[in-house]
Amino acid sequence: MDKLLSILEKLLPGATPKTILCMSIVIPVLLYGFYPDLPSSWLAPTEEERFLWRLLIPVTLMLVGATALVISLVLHINKKQQNALVNATILHKEFGVYWDSELNIYCLSCKKPLKNSSYDSSIFFCSDPTCNTKLPLRDDNGVALTKQSAINLMIRK
Repeated sequence: MDKLLSILEKLLPGATPKTILCMSIVIPVLLYGFYPDLPSSWLAPTEEERFLWRLLIPVTLMLVGATALVISLVLHINKKQQNALVNATILHKEFGVYWDSELNIYCLSCKKPLKNSSYDSSIFFCSDPTCNTKLPLRDDNGVALTKQSAINLMIRK
């Protein structure tokens, strides 16, 4: 199953569940509309056999599309769960901000990366313009810290 999922991820790198759903509906309908009747030279099919072929092909294609949709949804859900798990386990709070394992700092409100203030090296702003939270780096006594001094204090602990 994992091998199939990795193949689908490679074939459809940016596909969302909505895209795959549309493809699984539109492609069979188009194929059904353009599918020609079997030539009469092919064993001269009866009207009943033609009906079965014209029914069998779209149903098979729709089942394939539905399977692709289910696999896409599973991939999408797994990816969201993995991202949530990674974010939850990597970030820890210290000195008034979140830190990751590579000592990058993140906003307490939205967990987006922080950017430096141009006027004070102990003040940081959220990189998300909708959040734009101002976060000072302070130790337990309220003393202002630069990012490097905070890193040095964490390393000593």
